[in-house]
Amino acid sequence: YPKTRLSHVSYVFKSKHARQVKSVVNLCGADSVKALLESAVANLKSPDLDPADERIHECAVSEIFAGIARAITSDRFDDATRDAMWGLLVPAAELAISNVSYEFSADWADALRFCAAKR
Repeated sequence: YPKTRLSHVSYVFKSKHARQVKSVVNLCGADSVKALLESAVANLKSPDLDPADERIHECAVSEIFAGIARAITSDRFDDATRDAMWGLLVPAAELAISNVSYEFSADWADALRFCAAKR
């Protein structure tokens, strides 16, 4: 997954945003994971969300997921911290992915590709 490419399938997902989230999690630790996920899920559930902005919000959630997942798999955290972060990430990802339309699934495909590439 080249660092210069914005995406492979999605034209909205930006790997640089996921790398920035990874940096935040690496610097701030497990507390940042909870704050990022709460904010992401709250934005998706917001009644004030403009339908025109739905794609951007969905993509932001996938970028947050990708950055957190990449940070969790780094060697910065001990096993207990890593398990706690996965415990926060997986339910939030399940909630977000279960509501994704086919049209927006490309963002999640690129998020998973970003997680797997590990470079």
